[in-house]
Amino acid sequence: MEGGEGKFIISRRLRWLGVKRYLLISGLFVAVIIAATAFFIFNRISTKASISPIGNVSAEFSNKEDPTFTVDSAGLVKSSEEKKATGELELDNGKISTELTFNGVAIDSQPEISSDPEANERFTVKLNKNNQFRPGKYQLQVEITSGDQSQTLTQDFTWGVLALNLDQSSYKIEKTANIGIGVLNDLGKTVCDAKVWLKLSIPTANQANYQPIVKQ
Repeated sequence: MEGGEGKFIISRRLRWLGVKRYLLISGLFVAVIIAATAFFIFNRISTKASISPIGNVSAEFSNKEDPTFTVDSAGLVKSSEEKKATGELELDNGKISTELTFNGVAIDSQPEISSDPEANERFTVKLNKNNQFRPGKYQLQVEITSGDQSQTLTQDFTWGVLALNLDQSSYKIEKTANIGIGVLNDLGKTVCDAKVWLKLSIPTANQANYQPIVKQ
């Protein structure tokens, strides 16, 4: 009997060790699944596309410039070849679409969207001036869509709110330069009491700041 009881106890202990091992392995497997899921969700949430103006950090463009922006899709969509379209760019794994508003009102303008073959996650959005453009504040909306994922980017910018006109293309020494400066508000209307400051870059010399004589 004692020998039989000893074998029974050993067998029971072995079974219990097997259960504990099974529970341990199962727990580790579940923990790995949870960690992988959390990592995927975190990366999906934290990966954000971005938009930034080109050549003008303050996003204030003169009336001689075509407002141009860089869009980084952060891997949401990619293009391995050079593509170009107006308004909407179709890609193999999604699309990029745009909308332009002037002080909250949508206008009929189709920005040019092009891919960068050297950086397959980077795109350029360029707004070509047309008869719809007038001085004031604009907002560019870029929507990036891939499958069930979508991100919308917005970029405010002004165009033509500061105009600079010279009466000559070049001046002789001690010659007076008549410079016309016009300041407009977000609606494109003249700001009569605007204060301006003129900065001149002189060759082989330091920059000089001048407060001009203002005549309205």
